Amino acid sequence: MKRYRNLEEYSTDDLIIIVYAESEHWQKKAVDYAKYLLEKRGITVDSAKSRLIEIEKQIDLFWQGELKKRNIESYDAISLISMTLFWFKHILWDWYLAREGYLKKRKQRLYAISIGVLFYIIMIGYGLLTSEEQENQRLIEIEALAIADSIQKASVDWTGLYSFIDTSITSRSQQKITWCLDMKKDWPHHKGLLTLTDNFNRYSISCTGVINGFDIEIYPDTTYQLFEDIQISYYDKLFTLSKQDEFIMTYWWKLKPLFYPSHNDIGLFREKTACNNVYSK
Repeated sequence: MKRYRNLEEYSTDDLIIIVYAESEHWQKKAVDYAKYLLEKRGITVDSAKSRLIEIEKQIDLFWQGELKKRNIESYDAISLISMTLFWFKHILWDWYLAREGYLKKRKQRLYAISIGVLFYIIMIGYGLLTSEEQENQRLIEIEALAIADSIQKASVDWTGLYSFIDTSITSRSQQKITWCLDMKKDWPHHKGLLTLTDNFNRYSISCTGVINGFDIEIYPDTTYQLFEDIQISYYDKLFTLSKQDEFIMTYWWKLKPLFYPSHNDIGLFREKTACNNVYSK
């Protein structure tokens, strides 16, 4: 017979449980050796079975007391707070509580998780409602700004006839370069006709004036070919008119002062330092 030294250290009650109550959980040789140890200790089969009944009663009494203890056992406050705040972690675990008799803990766990879920739902709902209110308020503010901007632009009227004379070029080349801009208000923009005239050429450009604050930016309505190497299109800002006190200032962009230095020279020159006077009629 194979000897199991560990079983020799077991109490008689433990050996009785192994042989007559839990034999299916042990190897057959171990059960036989436990039975041998009982016989060696003078325990008969009848006395072992009688003792087993007493042991089972004791175990039953122990578990009744243990279940009563588990039934009233509860979580501490810190655990409940953590369970409420981090319910998404705890919801996946501890489903064994009811099965093992921790009824109070089970109720506390369900309450804490339910409160945590409800709290998150309220926070998300409040966030969505607040976000919608903020978005509506933002749209109202944008609409108010747009209305104010429209009112401001509506009050700006650049209607009139504007003449540009490049005095610095005239004094040197003896050519009178004039630019005439006939502007009329056509909400939300201004429509105008820009005429460029020198001693040899005349160009008419249909254009649109776009209000930018208290300035007006001039753009051509379509594509134009000026002279031989200048082409302007609807996306080119030609120049900007700006009112400063009682004067009107010109800021050149795509279209700058042009002139021919001689009759035979067909090249196009730009005078970057030209001084321009603007007259409005």
